[in-house]
Parts: sequence; structure tokens; C-alpha cells
Amino acid sequence: MARKKKITIASAVCAAGLVALLATPAQAFGENGVSGFGPITGANGRVPTTPVPEPSPQRDSDGDGLLDDWESNGYDADGDGKVDVDLPAMGADPRHKDMFVETDYLPGMLPSTAVYDKAVAMFAKAPVSNPDGRDGIVLHLDAGDAGGAKYDLGGGSEVHRTDPIDVVDDVEAARDDNSDPDRRGIFRYMWWADSYGDTDSSGQAYMSGDVFLVTMGPTHWANASDDAKMGTFVHELGHTLGLGHGGGDAWVNYKPNYLSVMNYTFQIDGLETADGKAFWDYSDRKLPSLDERALDERKGLGPDAADFATYWITPSGYFKGSSGTADKPLDWNDDKSIGTAVEYDMSWDDEFQVLEGYDDWANISIPVEKAERAKPHVVSELTASEAADLSKGRERAAHAH
Repeated sequence: MARKKKITIASAVCAAGLVALLATPAQAFGENGVSGFGPITGANGRVPTTPVPEPSPQRDSDGDGLLDDWESNGYDADGDGKVDVDLPAMGADPRHKDMFVETDYLPGMLPSTAVYDKAVAMFAKAPVSNPDGRDGIVLHLDAGDAGGAKYDLGGGSEVHRTDPIDVVDDVEAARDDNSDPDRRGIFRYMWWADSYGDTDSSGQAYMSGDVFLVTMGPTHWANASDDAKMGTFVHELGHTLGLGHGGGDAWVNYKPNYLSVMNYTFQIDGLETADGKAFWDYSDRKLPSLDERALDERKGLGPDAADFATYWITPSGYFKGSSGTADKPLDWNDDKSIGTAVEYDMSWDDEFQVLEGYDDWANISIPVEKAERAKPHVVSELTASEAADLSKGRERAAHAH
């Protein structure tokens, strides 16, 4: 697979909930999202002898929404001089992006450690730069005692609940009963559960929020693999990072030029390299737009798709896949010919539009919003029955190559 390009995420520190704690306004961010107090080099590339000022208590060098002071000395939630959330003990680094998620679970619903390992590895390989010179994001997952040494940050626990879960709002409503309130603004919060409502949906999340739900229990997802659970976990987590089913498009789905686990096509069975190897990831490049009113099938998905395969739904309702690399001509409407101005609703949403590619890693928002307010949640998610149809369709398309 082609080497991913490096990306720098510039994000301001979340200000909500910090006024009482921080007396002065945050320092302005300079280039690449780093405060003006960063390393200074002269014309010859050497560090000058003039002393560099110490970072202010409000500095966030790596742009992950966690102040350097918190990551170095711990977070004092109520300003009483005592550390309430010991971030350095949990592995936080002020010069490398960190993201924390408390993962509570209903009885019997905690997934295998392999699911967590896969998610952590995906974020560790992210093409996102850091002040320490190393790429990636450290994903800290907390499952409490049940998580073993790697995934026990002292907070994750089993949720004892007898009432059925209706929507993700129920997770938010029960949060303070199951999680330390001092973690708000630092940790995202989620539940592993069997199901919610009267649906076989795989989960639900607040868009650009800090709460999500994964429901891949035995009632509807008895045969779900670790990969499918990991794909769904990072899919729902992705919604809290500001990603929709079409990347920047919240509701447009099945875009063949959007190679991301956020796309239903790739959530369960993963993305695919040109030689047929599956992997799960957010998109790391923006592929060319596809105008459903005038598709030029000669161009495929362009040279940036040379290392990947893609899949799409044909007019007959079946999946079709690129035979090898997706940069070659692609017969979008499956009419056995390659046209230059083909009209086809390939996103299957009953309207013709321009489908935009999207670079997820360049656009995610890591800082956790602490504000106490309602957030929009994803109304519907991929269901077990839909996932089964997608898997069968992709398998059939792969065998047709």
C-alpha cells in the first residue's frame, strides 16, 4: 500500500467548562496547531541561545485538547490543588496526541482484547504528525479490571442495567452513575451492549460529541468477528470525531470514492488493497469527485486509488467491485461498456449529486467538548441484516473478478 502522507491536525483547546479553572485566555496557536512557544530555529537551522519561555498552563502543544499541564502533572477538575485524573500515570504525553475512551459494558458484552489491540494499532499508524516527531495517535482504552494490564485505567466497569436501551441518550443519562464525572472533557464514553430499541443496528453515536454505543451482541450479531466489532467501534468513535457516513457528508453513504470504515460498504468487511487484503481504517486521501449526472467511467477513481479496490451498488442492486486497482476504467452502471457522461444514482439515495471524496485523518477533531448540551445523534446505523447483504454482495463481486 502506498505510504500515507503526513497530516497535521490543528485544533483549539475546548474552552467550555474551563473558565473557572484557567484564569487567563489560551495562548494563540501558531502554524501546525502548535503554540508560539514551540522550538525556534534560526536561518541556519540551529536553536538560538536565547532562552525559550516555559509553556503557559494553558498550552496544548499537540492539539489533542488536553493541556500540557494536565498531561504532565494531572488534571485538577475542581481547582482544590489535588489531582483528580492522573493523566501522566495513564500514559499521556504533552508532545504526542492522546485520546481516551472509557468502555463500559453490559454483562457478557465486553469484546476480546484483540478488538482493542486492532483499534489501538489503527490509531497508532495514523498519518498525523506530532511535536515529538513521531506520527500517530495514542488511543487509551479503559475497560477497568476486566481489561487486563493494557486496558485498565481504573474506570471501565460492568453496567448493571435491567431496563432496555432505547437510544444512545440512555448511555449519556447513565454516565455519571457509572463513570467518574471528573473525566468529562477528557474521556469519551461508550457502552458495549447487546442491542437497543427494536432494531438490529450495530450502534449509535453523538455526532461530534463524546458518547457512543456499540450493539453487536448475540441477539442479532451472534457470528460477528473481532474485525467486525473493531470496525464498528472505530466507526461509532469516528462519529464523535466529526465524521459522517460520507466523511464530510453526514448522511450520504456507499460512496465508492470514500475509502473509509465510516462507509457502510467497508465497516464490517474492511477496505481492500489491490491484491485483496482487508484492512480497517479512516481515509487518508481525498479521491476525485464523482458527478452522478455525468460519470466519466474511463477515469475510475484516479491515480491516488492505484493501491486499492472499491465496491459499489449497481442498478440491479448487486455489488460490483473493481477488478484489481480502482484507478482503472470502472463500469459504474454495469452496462458492459465504458461511457464518458453516464447518469447513475450510485449512492442509492434517489437524487443525483456530486459525491465528494474525503480525507478523514486530515479533518478529525480530537478534543472532547465538555459543554452540557444536547448533541445530534446518528438516527440509524448499519443493521445485521444489511451487513449480511453487504458481505454476500462483496463476496459475490470478488468472485466475479
